[in-house]
Amino acid sequence: MPGIEQDVEAFLASLEDDVRQGSERLQRYTKENAPLFRAFALLDPKEVVQTRVIAALLDPFGTHGQGDTFLRLFLRQVKDIAPQKCTIDFAAILSRNDLRETEIEREHLTRSIESKQRRIDLVVKLPKNNIIAIESKARGAKDQIDQLRAYLEHLERIAEDRFLLIYLSSREVDAAQEVAGLLTQYPRTLKAVPYRKFIRSWLDECGRNCRAVPVQGLLNDFNKYLSDEEVPMDKTEMQRIVKVATQNKAKLQSALAVIDARVEIGKCPRARVFGTPQIADK
Repeated sequence: MPGIEQDVEAFLASLEDDVRQGSERLQRYTKENAPLFRAFALLDPKEVVQTRVIAALLDPFGTHGQGDTFLRLFLRQVKDIAPQKCTIDFAAILSRNDLRETEIEREHLTRSIESKQRRIDLVVKLPKNNIIAIESKARGAKDQIDQLRAYLEHLERIAEDRFLLIYLSSREVDAAQEVAGLLTQYPRTLKAVPYRKFIRSWLDECGRNCRAVPVQGLLNDFNKYLSDEEVPMDKTEMQRIVKVATQNKAKLQSALAVIDARVEIGKCPRARVFGTPQIADK
């Protein structure tokens, strides 16, 4: 394309002031708010750690001091996603004034079956022998052979059909695909949902209903950690860039040329010298 190099150079020059000002605003905002800081990330919380936090929040006697508030919010959310023929009477359980009979157990052993040493990540034992079990694959760990089938067999033996096994998948789309075969066999007692979507929704509700400031901080940080959000470009800066890029055909072509070259720009050693991170090919 004739003259494209000169057009790109002129286009980038026209954006230089706006980009510089946006960068300065972002630096000030970062210094005051640290939007990417995650205490959870510093602890490198693997699945077992995240499950421990979830269990602590569900515990009506937990040090969070909120009684059964978080547990009730969890049960309401499970009620909303439970299979249509699920036999757990959520309405009756939630109508109880006190849910402190509930037991929260991590690493629950499958003692009732031959494979006695398998462990279910989290088991919530509700009144009248109703059980909600959770198997978490927050980081995409692979299941062992017949792992979920063994869990379902064990739960059937200790709770008959008054249970629900929730498979929290790392997949944000088509979470059920990983367990499609089992879902056909256990349509009433198995449900697959995306881990981050399910837990973040619950954490949002917990945050809105929590009265303890320190606990609110934990809920917020856990939620942000799961969100995996990046700091967005300042909207004003973005609008200015779009305005400049669409002023005429030459500038639009230059902007599109830069977009096409974004991956190679990110790989360029010279770009890293200027502190530019490698750009993902999205």
